[in-house]
Amino acid sequence: MKFIAALLLSLSLLLPPGFAIEVYADVPNARSMALGENGTIFVSNRRASSVYAIVRGDEGYAQIIRMNPDGSDRETFVEGIRNSVGFTWHPDSGELWFTDNGRDMMGDDIPPGELNHAPVQELGPHVAPLGLKFYTGDSFPAEYQGQIFIAEHGSWNRSKKIGYRVSLVRLGNGKPASYEVFAEG
Repeated sequence: MKFIAALLLSLSLLLPPGFAIEVYADVPNARSMALGENGTIFVSNRRASSVYAIVRGDEGYAQIIRMNPDGSDRETFVEGIRNSVGFTWHPDSGELWFTDNGRDMMGDDIPPGELNHAPVQELGPHVAPLGLKFYTGDSFPAEYQGQIFIAEHGSWNRSKKIGYRVSLVRLGNGKPASYEVFAEG
């Protein structure tokens, strides 16, 4: 469950297993909230005597949307993703695969970046995956055919830097079998 509370940043909270709390929106001096129609959350501000309307699902945010080239038949293909930068299609099945960048400022080891095809492979924490590509060429040995290469530009806010590399996700039966560094340095 997600809750609005900027003050949570300064608290150390203990929760039962399976529960998580994170900042949903930054509302200064939030006092109370109410859930409105269509998922809009209204939050009052105790100092400015104002009410903020926080709209979730900011059409196009945290989503990959598909449509025809002319803009017709627009639909949400996947939602609940964060900062998806790179995507590609599997060369044989045509399925969409994409990477997600995890949120910053949560420590060195969480959250992981992700390779998704409806979460498929956790990547290293804060590796900031940008682009990915299924290898379909003929220059590399046959064992690389159909495997996924991911460009990781690394994170600025981790005390021991990782990323800044090209990783390789080897697939077995259409699912990730391993995640390894291909090139770094």
